[in-house]
Amino acid sequence: MDLDKGVVDTSTCRVEEEETVGDGIAEPDVGMEFESEDAARRFYTEYARRVGFVVRVMQRRRSGIDGRTLARRLGCNKQGFSPNHRTDVGPDKKPRPSARDGCKATILVKMEKSGKWVVTRFEKDHNHPLVVTTSGFSSSVSISTLNPLLLCLFIELESIQQSFSSAGLGLVVSPTLRWVKQPKVFHQCCLSETTIAIISGIYILQYKLEMGFAVLTSFVFLSHMNLAPPQNVKGDKDKKIEELTQELEHQEQLCATYREKLLSFMNNVVEEAEELASKIQVIVDSVRKVEWEVQKFSRHG
Repeated sequence: MDLDKGVVDTSTCRVEEEETVGDGIAEPDVGMEFESEDAARRFYTEYARRVGFVVRVMQRRRSGIDGRTLARRLGCNKQGFSPNHRTDVGPDKKPRPSARDGCKATILVKMEKSGKWVVTRFEKDHNHPLVVTTSGFSSSVSISTLNPLLLCLFIELESIQQSFSSAGLGLVVSPTLRWVKQPKVFHQCCLSETTIAIISGIYILQYKLEMGFAVLTSFVFLSHMNLAPPQNVKGDKDKKIEELTQELEHQEQLCATYREKLLSFMNNVVEEAEELASKIQVIVDSVRKVEWEVQKFSRHG
């Protein structure tokens, strides 16, 4: 897709102040200027977080001379449609639900001659619900993609009800809410789109999206179910659970570190490949120009 196609002329379009939507959220607008591409990306990412969706980095247009990025398009992560892999779908198998809904929400920024980045196109509307959690992370309510490991974890929670507390951990609470006593008991799983899951109307599981993975941040308990108050003296079972949890957290931190390094390496490889392709194209164009000059000289010689 050509990033220049349909770009709005911003030569006379400038904004004096940022428009805001509900609760004072700054909203992008055609003509809005940024000092750099990163500044524009951070602004749109923060806007998405507050409004209730996840940003996906999309196309960019680069200079054929020096490989610089001249335009960048960002959009909702539900833009487009997932490929239909029917090879694994049989008579007894149901196709996996698509993570994309063809959402059109997008923003296009391009670099002006002044060096500043300007919003030249902004599509605000989404074709799917937007939900924001109390922690500010975009979310959607779903159980269809819940990892089986988390389902097992919910079953285990019923046997350790004393680990729940009504203290709220600084969050808004009510008589029907119970928050997990140990908020740093993380469980990592491949849930790329879901940040909240409801199980049988009893538990709410809340995630934080990190690098395409979902990290468990808290449980909400929606029913009293005769919960006992938190116990000061931990039994052998509780100690064992705590030890295993700490070990799991340590291993997950190592995995997150390795994954971050791997993604960084892959991004560097892609950047280098694109840069090399741009340089090769410049060389090819130069060779063609020289050949054309030689042919022209030969004809006139």
